[in-house]
Parts: sequence; C-alpha cells; structure tokens
Amino acid sequence: TSLVYAAMFANGGHSIAYDIMIQAGEHTDVLFKRPTTRPIRRGELVMMDYGIRVNDYSSDNARTICYGNVNDEAKRLMEACSLGYEECLQKIYAGMTGIEADRVIREAFKKYEVEEYLVEVSEGRTGAHATGMDPEEDIPEIGPGCDNVLEEGQTFAYELSLIVPGIGGVRTEDQVVVRKNGLEPLHTFNRFLYVD
Repeated sequence: TSLVYAAMFANGGHSIAYDIMIQAGEHTDVLFKRPTTRPIRRGELVMMDYGIRVNDYSSDNARTICYGNVNDEAKRLMEACSLGYEECLQKIYAGMTGIEADRVIREAFKKYEVEEYLVEVSEGRTGAHATGMDPEEDIPEIGPGCDNVLEEGQTFAYELSLIVPGIGGVRTEDQVVVRKNGLEPLHTFNRFLYVD
C-alpha cells in the first residue's frame, strides 16, 4: 500500500480518500475486505481498490491483477470484467437512465457469459456511484433501481465487480466523465494486468 500512496502523492494527491483495500486469493470472494497479514501467493487474483484526494475531491479506482499463473477460470473472469467494462464505455452515454445503463452492462456481460456473477455493490446499484468530497456519493448511479438520468459533464466512479464462488472476485473501476457518445475515463491505466 505504501507504494500506491507514494505514487498518488507524487502525482498531485494531498491526502488519502479512504484506506486502500488489497484482497488476494480466497479473500476476493467478498466485495470489500480489509488487508490481512497473509502473504499474497503466486497463482492468485489480487484485487486493489484505492483513492486519493486532490483539492479535497476524492477519486475511487480499482484493478485486478493475475499474479503468476492463475487458473484459466480466474484469468477468464478478470478478462471478461475488463472487456465488458471497456465495451460499455462506448455504449453508456448522456441521456440514459441508470436503469438503461445497467441493461447495457448486463447485455455485455451476458455475451462474456458472466452476467450471473455481476455484483450489486449496494441495493439496486451495480455499476456506478458519484464521488466528490466523499468517495461514495449519490447520483449519478447505475443499477436496476437507479432511475436518475446521466447528464453530460457529470463525473462518477464507473465500477464493475464479478464474484464467482470458489474462483474469487474481480473489480475494475475508474473515474469517468459522461459524454454524448460514451463515458470518458480520466486516465488510461491498463485494465489487463498480469504479473509474474
């Protein structure tokens, strides 16, 4: 975690937005779990959720890493999450409701045969939450119960998580801006991470 904080502070952050979450192996089968002293082992999925404050505004980002030779199902899960995530960046746009955007996400994940593993991070919310002075704020949100309209210029944390019992969980999350023709990520950090 200290390396993540150092990189964020070196690039303009002035304080943490929330405690970094790092989950590995069997600890990825729940949405959020505090770090433990158990060493991370090769062959595991490693999920990181991290944020920083700049001018008192919070960011919220997440990535999943395939550390070493993970099994084929774990690798497929991480890749399906990243591919579905990227596909939906072009298909979710200003004027849609959170409900319509949720349908777009579910359709993409259905194509990758992982729709049933899509996690609601809170009741009725699957794919987004606002950020601001707090890392998690209301509206805009994406989910089957979110009837808010995505407006051009809004920013939020676009977040998708998949959990498969016995395999583990993966998450991809970035800050995005709503545009007429899609969601524009505020950075382009790789979503396909493989570490030996």
